[in-house]
Amino acid sequence: MGASDSLRSIWEDRAALADKPALILCGLKDIASRRKELERWKSALRDVEVREFEDSGHFLAKEAPGRPVGVIRGLMGTS
Repeated sequence: MGASDSLRSIWEDRAALADKPALILCGLKDIASRRKELERWKSALRDVEVREFEDSGHFLAKEAPGRPVGVIRGLMGTS
């Protein structure tokens, strides 16, 4: 859908992200970003935490309101 070049660029620059802590929030019903891509990112990042949302797709904030924010707040130690 026109994002291929942008996403490819991020993947090609993944070495710049490899040593940084990362949080991946993944809606498992997302048809644009499948489990294959999630596994690639998990293997490319050394310090990664993954939260999967089985009942959501690409737009987590809209499809699972509050849940992504709760995860981020929990990791930051805020309530």
